[in-house]
Amino acid sequence: MQCRMNIQRESGETAVLLMGVGRDHSWRLETPASWIPARTGRWVTRKTSTKFSSWSYIELLDDDGAHVFDMKQPPYTVQERFRATFYKDKPRWGFDPGEPVEVVVLFAPNATKGWSIRQTWDVGYGAPLGPVTLGSEHAYFDILDPQERLIATYHYSAHGVSVGVPFLDKFGKVGKGLSRAPGASTTGPWNDFTAPEYLSVDDFGGDAWIQTFLSVGMGFSKSYVDFQFGGHQEGRVGYLVHLPAFQTGSTYGLPSSSITSGTMTLAVKGRPYTP
Repeated sequence: MQCRMNIQRESGETAVLLMGVGRDHSWRLETPASWIPARTGRWVTRKTSTKFSSWSYIELLDDDGAHVFDMKQPPYTVQERFRATFYKDKPRWGFDPGEPVEVVVLFAPNATKGWSIRQTWDVGYGAPLGPVTLGSEHAYFDILDPQERLIATYHYSAHGVSVGVPFLDKFGKVGKGLSRAPGASTTGPWNDFTAPEYLSVDDFGGDAWIQTFLSVGMGFSKSYVDFQFGGHQEGRVGYLVHLPAFQTGSTYGLPSSSITSGTMTLAVKGRPYTP
């Protein structure tokens, strides 16, 4: 998928730029423009930070890696307007502030569309350290593109801490065994979310974290879970998806609260989905 954008200098000179989105990091000019020294290239995501905040943007580079434009990162919407920075020449020394230009989005894929995710399997285990338990969590998730009827499977691997039933260690070997027993969850319901249309079911890997405010356990499906994933992809700040009320399957274990942080990696690529 590509975006089509009109770029205009303050002098009135214009150019039409075609830029890939998603996995396509290429760009090219629709027709040559004498004021832009390059006609093709690639774009990369950059991140910048201050004492109080962080944000990301994209750099458009020519085929030799020279800086051509800085602009906000996609997704965009049709007729959206924003300011970008144009760099005509490599500075011989020092900092080049660039030239501001006006960008108008002529065409762009839909900013978002509907997706679904479900947990298919989860197990957590650890060892008590005082009032908390240090442990690991492994889980599998299916992500579904209902429009394309494709499904992909991801593996979540993470470490974290949990707080369970207190003072179990005081009840002898039985209590110690229960405090160290792993917890597991079964397949849960589909959870709907939105994400950019240009993504595929194979594009949701990255950093992830799960905060379980309360898991009733004991075979019940009642839990209060905050789930974020698709984090910090290609230098992007933050997480792509945030589900503040994620529904899991039935959990077998003692009641607990926990937080884990790790990564989601693609385990099985997208394939046709049959309910």
